[in-house]
Amino acid sequence: MKRLVFGITGASGTPYAKKILEKLSMLDISVSLIASRNGKEIFKEENGIELSEFIKNFDKITFEDENNFYSPVASGGNSFDVLVCPASMGFVGRVASGVSGNLLERALDVALKEKSKVLLAVRESPYNIIHLENMLKIAKAGGIIMPLSPFFYLKPQTIDELVESFSDRILKVMLGNYEPSKRWGS
Repeated sequence: MKRLVFGITGASGTPYAKKILEKLSMLDISVSLIASRNGKEIFKEENGIELSEFIKNFDKITFEDENNFYSPVASGGNSFDVLVCPASMGFVGRVASGVSGNLLERALDVALKEKSKVLLAVRESPYNIIHLENMLKIAKAGGIIMPLSPFFYLKPQTIDELVESFSDRILKVMLGNYEPSKRWGS
């Protein structure tokens, strides 16, 4: 079974995280979920439910303590990919600087050094030069930077449809063989 570390940092955009976790729960993927304290608070504020309560029904998703450096995802001896959605610019800056102050930052550091797949769905606008340079450093190290910029060519009628279509796009980029529920031109 494929292993994925999924991170939620303290930025707006957690409806995407919620939708992606729902979709991941239906796939043959083991998910280690790491959320910052602010990520958990914003998840509750934006989705109306505690993150821990939300994932209770998903048996392939396990919560990791962001301070547990004894977790298997803190070691390069384990194989996993990393998806962070949303990724705050503070988080991006720490990763770009090689800082591993918590388990999610360490998992990113490990994944980049082991050449695993890394995708950061970043949430900020507008970008300043520091944001751009930090994202460039991560991209040069092998990470994929994907701004949370929804598209409209599928003509979404609701916010949920908008979130769903862009969440599908993130999963297509991350997993490769993932089939979105709707495609342009189909």
